[in-house]
Amino acid sequence: MTALVGMACTAASAYINLVGSHALNTPGAIAQPGWMACLHVGTTLLGSVLLARFVQGSPAALKGPALPSTVGTAMLARVGTVRMVVPGKSAFFSTRRTLQLLGFIFCLMLQFVSVAPPAQDPGARPVAVRQLAT
Repeated sequence: MTALVGMACTAASAYINLVGSHALNTPGAIAQPGWMACLHVGTTLLGSVLLARFVQGSPAALKGPALPSTVGTAMLARVGTVRMVVPGKSAFFSTRRTLQLLGFIFCLMLQFVSVAPPAQDPGARPVAVRQLAT
């Protein structure tokens, strides 16, 4: 099921990014090279699978085992001994699940990468900054 969701998201994103690209309708825009199309499709597939696995594993992670809590004692002036309970790390915020979210965000960021057209005038120089007379 996860693979089907990943393939459906990949197909939709590839269509939006490549076929229905707004860059093709802009004057002076260039077509994206083949490696850019492969990058978009590959990162879409990877990102959609990572997100689907994250969502699919959420119920189990919420019920998952948590590390034991730590109880600490401290001495405070004029109060005495104070017990502090530091709860254990939940399985929902495990390293694996955090990496799944970060991987999805990285793949989503790569969807907005595109090849820009070359400069119109290769001999153009930047405008010099004028100094104010003092």
